[in-house]
Amino acid sequence: MNKKWIRTASDEAAVKAGYRMNEARGRKVCEYFADVLRHSKGKWAGQPFKLLPWQKSKFIIPLFGWEHKKTKHRRFNIGYVEVAKKNGKSAICSGISTYLLVDNERGAEVYNAAGDRKQAAIVFNEARNMVLASPDLKKWLKITDSQKRIDYMRQLSFLTVMSSEAYTAEGVNMYGLIFDELHTQKKRDLWDALRYSGAARDESLLLAVSTAGWDQSSICYEQYRYAQGVLEGTIEDIHFFPLIYEADPKDDPFDPKTWRKANPGLGVTISKDKMAQAANEARQSPRKLQAFRRYRLNQWTEQEDRWFPPGVWAKCTALKRRDDPKQWRDEQLIELYGYQCYGGLDLGSTSDITALVLFFPHESILLPWFWVPEDAMSDPKNPNRAQYRTWVDQGYLTATPGNVTDYDHVRADVNEVGGHYRVLELAVDRLFQGAQLCTQLMDDGFEVIAFGQGYYSMAAPCKLFEEGVLSGRFEHGRNPILNWNAANVAVKTDPAGSMKPTKPGKSSPYKIDGIVASIMALGRSMLQEGETNECNVTVI
Repeated sequence: MNKKWIRTASDEAAVKAGYRMNEARGRKVCEYFADVLRHSKGKWAGQPFKLLPWQKSKFIIPLFGWEHKKTKHRRFNIGYVEVAKKNGKSAICSGISTYLLVDNERGAEVYNAAGDRKQAAIVFNEARNMVLASPDLKKWLKITDSQKRIDYMRQLSFLTVMSSEAYTAEGVNMYGLIFDELHTQKKRDLWDALRYSGAARDESLLLAVSTAGWDQSSICYEQYRYAQGVLEGTIEDIHFFPLIYEADPKDDPFDPKTWRKANPGLGVTISKDKMAQAANEARQSPRKLQAFRRYRLNQWTEQEDRWFPPGVWAKCTALKRRDDPKQWRDEQLIELYGYQCYGGLDLGSTSDITALVLFFPHESILLPWFWVPEDAMSDPKNPNRAQYRTWVDQGYLTATPGNVTDYDHVRADVNEVGGHYRVLELAVDRLFQGAQLCTQLMDDGFEVIAFGQGYYSMAAPCKLFEEGVLSGRFEHGRNPILNWNAANVAVKTDPAGSMKPTKPGKSSPYKIDGIVASIMALGRSMLQEGETNECNVTVI
């Protein structure tokens, strides 16, 4: 198989799982656009819908071309595509909608969805116009405008509109769901109701297409961060299709090279002159600059700064991609037996991850353990449940019985760890200082130290931690949960420049527990061991 189709670690995993790229199958969809569909508006009205190079090679061919060698089923069941406005995404969504409708799936149910009916109708109306402009589709399909519905009677299939204003998930047997401008979805009800409505079909496809938004507690931001994780390799999901065109927050917003990053259709679907005009207006107004960043550069606005740029954490490892992180970790567990260390324990919420990290100052190693309630892995409202199941199976995460973290189980494990290593101090969030578990651990002989989560306590260890990551001195051995935490963590700064870690949004489902525990352990070591900024930290 041509290596150009291997973009991510998930692609490599898919090949191992029996999937391959059937480029001819993907190109067949591109030919459908060009041979069957016609543009219905603008300067291309009436002309064949010829996809742009990026739309072919980055979007349509990989989305529809990957298939299983034996079953021939398409690989991707869910996807997230994010690109700046005026790059033709709504028209592509309309074209995909009609393709799924006539895709030889008996009784196919295809939906155009959005936060409100008006937004959902945009993609549907363009699909309707494409049908009317196509001699072939016009013969096969029946349009009922009053119901916003298109029927393919030969296959008993239909395409219609669905919005969060009026929907019912009862009886839905989705084959295709195109969710336009997901960032406008204020509540997650519709998404959650339809997410698994295609489970009975082998090749169902839920595709969300959007521009950047601002609400970091939204379902859209959740999907955006998940897609980022798949692209960067911190999340492995062979059935999730990610495609993001965005400018880096550190890029010069007025540099034409920056514009190209978020606008692959620049010069075709959006003119360079109009981009330059919008950039010039943004120079004059902070409000317009915010809008320019969001709509033209596809940057999420009004959010905390992500601590580490993409790829920086991943470079802090001597392991090659095909080395085994689990084997390396097991070896380190044995080699460090009896060594002295400092611990950080982030108890977090009783309904989600608890993290313990030990820092061995003389060996410069961070060693993590993680726990999660067993029920969190089956809760349909928990977007992290699939990852949790994988990590439990791999031995990186321990599931405790019930729907809340079993602190008796955590206590027993911490005591077992304490029997293997000399834990000089165990730092715990000051808010949990009086918690029963902390009291019990003190009774067990641990020196439990209250560690504040504000700027005063976090500033110095955060600075040391940051310098170690950015300089590449850390070695994390690709522990997948710590990788995920590092990809999620954002940073807040006060006027003096002091830092503290934070989640990317108040209601974000993305966890940073391992990073917080690491910083606390490093902080206690700095005080007791006189650590300097030259320490060489290894994470396993």
